[in-house]
Amino acid sequence: MRKVIVAILLVWAILATVVAFQQYQNVSKLKKEIVSLKWQVYSNRTTLEELKSEKETLEKRIQKLEDEKLRLIAEVENLRMENEELRNQLSELQVKISELEDKLRLYEQVPHGYYSTNFFPKHRNTVEDLKAFLSKLKLPHKYERGVFDCSEISAYVEWALEDAGFDAYIVLGEVDFGGDNKGIHAWNMVKVAGATYYIDMSSGKPHIFKSDKHHLKIIKVFKNIYEAIEYYYGVKEWDWWSVVGFPPKNIVKG
Repeated sequence: MRKVIVAILLVWAILATVVAFQQYQNVSKLKKEIVSLKWQVYSNRTTLEELKSEKETLEKRIQKLEDEKLRLIAEVENLRMENEELRNQLSELQVKISELEDKLRLYEQVPHGYYSTNFFPKHRNTVEDLKAFLSKLKLPHKYERGVFDCSEISAYVEWALEDAGFDAYIVLGEVDFGGDNKGIHAWNMVKVAGATYYIDMSSGKPHIFKSDKHHLKIIKVFKNIYEAIEYYYGVKEWDWWSVVGFPPKNIVKG
């Protein structure tokens, strides 16, 4: 009996030793796992901090890119508006260039050096000299409707007066020809010594008058031949030079 008890105790001691050893191994293993987990936790924390820092960096870069995007969008919109404005300006310039080209083509039909021939002797810009000059001025062609009528005559007289040193203009307006006969007529205006005189040489002789009551209404006063041809029916309406040449021949120079 005693031997049995001893054997049992021995077996129990062996089993206890085995269990204790296994527990020791388990504890050691758990300690190693705890150390490993702690390291992983530390590593993960480090990685997390790095990721947070990288996230903040990326968020800043994204914000910067968003700001840059908004700036570029605004710049593109400004460029579009500027481009549209430039297109409008270009279109306006093209229209103006076209108008200027049309004017140039029109003006080129006027003889070169139109106002610089020095054909007539120079006069003082006085009433006396004006009357003296007009008393000797002869038309280079008789009145002929549609060929050398009031428009050509007034253009010729304006040229002659300017060439002689007077401040002359072409006048376009309405006149009463008698009865119900009213129509467009052209004559001249001269400014001398602070006064204004009107001249009509349609009959071949100068009719000078101070007030323009002889005519119904002035439509337009032209400073020169260029304004006249641009405003009223072009060169064909005023081109006295195509009838008598430029400068005219066989003219008494008053």
